[in-house]
Amino acid sequence: MKIAFRIIFFYCLMWFFLILLAGAQQETGILPPEIGLAQLGPGLAGLFMLVLFRKDGHHIVWWRSPVDLRRFMLASLVPLAAAMVLSTALNLLPVQGSGAGTLPFVAILWAPLGALGEEIGWRGYLQQRLKGNMRGIAIAVLIGLLWAPMHVQYFANGLLFFAFFSLLIISFSIFIYAVSADAFSVILATVFHLAVNYTSMFFYDVVNSTVFMGFYALIWMLIAAYVVFKNRELFFSRSSMNV
Repeated sequence: MKIAFRIIFFYCLMWFFLILLAGAQQETGILPPEIGLAQLGPGLAGLFMLVLFRKDGHHIVWWRSPVDLRRFMLASLVPLAAAMVLSTALNLLPVQGSGAGTLPFVAILWAPLGALGEEIGWRGYLQQRLKGNMRGIAIAVLIGLLWAPMHVQYFANGLLFFAFFSLLIISFSIFIYAVSADAFSVILATVFHLAVNYTSMFFYDVVNSTVFMGFYALIWMLIAAYVVFKNRELFFSRSSMNV
């Protein structure tokens, strides 16, 4: 019951900050829409949880030394490889663009801070808070399911599109869980998130295509399935659970 309460409370806080930040940005009009202040919502929620529930004894691991460069290479190069496969597939398919045009440079500059804002909450707080209380596969899938609705703008593209997007997000969550499970740091998770965001920018003109999202989700589902198969003990062992 305690862990369920923490999950619900964190998620409610996340949505509070998300709506507050998005609303403030919209009302003031000071910042361009390419800067998504709402991305800071999960991080603020995670930090508030640490303050509100200090007795839990949890803290955020920002950096881990010595640095395991192999993990950082996996976090950055696998998204690039997936993007290359996706690019090849799209060249063989009649995918129509969304008319979005060229991605503004300000969005590229904002991406690192936005990725950090999300990872402080999703991985820095929630993933680490759940470890020892649930199997790894349950943690990764749950975070993916909670993470996906944060991108409410994609609901406008239809239910099938959002179903593909949710599968994509869950696959991301599974992959980064495996990469960071026994050597977690927020910076490592942020590098992966940033690599995903930057490689996705190559497809900015077709990002709202259901065909694009279906193939993107398929590629990452195959990656996630391989990761789970290769790390079965990590994802399914009861030894990592409090009983």
